[in-house]
Amino acid sequence: MKATLRDYVLSGITISIVMLVTLGIVWLLRPWTLALLGDYHVLIDVLLALGFYGVISAIVVRVLLRLKPIPPGTYDAGSWVFSYWMLLTVVYRMGEGALGPSSHFSFSLRWRPCSGRASAAMSPSAGPSMIRTGCRSATR
Repeated sequence: MKATLRDYVLSGITISIVMLVTLGIVWLLRPWTLALLGDYHVLIDVLLALGFYGVISAIVVRVLLRLKPIPPGTYDAGSWVFSYWMLLTVVYRMGEGALGPSSHFSFSLRWRPCSGRASAAMSPSAGPSMIRTGCRSATR
């Protein structure tokens, strides 16, 4: 998979926006955590930041997919659809990582690859620099 400058810029801007919103929420909650825990509020602030980052990342991915679904098809690594898919994947994976072990435990309960309007996955049949989007049947 080849990443271009466009992929890095889009992902960097999106991740920065999610991080700024997360830090803003934690900063607004800081007086309450400080009042409840005193000097130990930093521990809860970090946990709140990780949780909010994961949830806000999920919201961003769902909003982006709602505004611009990924059309079914096969795309090469230079296309805008590939860059969009990579952006969604990076934001989703970083949000999942922020949620920690709880996200991996409940992954099978949340993941329905063909339930939404669009899903994307790397396909071995599409080659190393191609992605295939859309639903495939469960039986091969």
